[in-house]
Amino acid sequence: MIMSTFHNERRVKTRKPHRCEWCGKPIEVGETATYSCGKFDGYFYDRYAHPGCEKLIYRLGMIECDYEGIDPDGWRQSVRDTYEGLAEEKITPPFDEMLRVVLQEYVWDKQQRII
Repeated sequence: MIMSTFHNERRVKTRKPHRCEWCGKPIEVGETATYSCGKFDGYFYDRYAHPGCEKLIYRLGMIECDYEGIDPDGWRQSVRDTYEGLAEEKITPPFDEMLRVVLQEYVWDKQQRII
């Protein structure tokens, strides 16, 4: 049985550069990030993520009752699948553009603030 012993999550202002666990883009010094740490299936973890990328996990329903963990590849595939459902064009843009469209639809308001 896969089990999470504990999980802590909080918003922080970074004191050094990090890389977003989900989209892979840099999180600059002084930028707000979501910091998560815990123990899952016997292993300790910690991660930094853009708040919008972290929020997308919940907005797209990637976490369910039988939570088995989310990896960056699965997260990116969910963004691609969601984009394909939103897009009218058949041309596949770069991942950054797909992510921007999905964040605008599910996470950001018109000023690109998290809702």
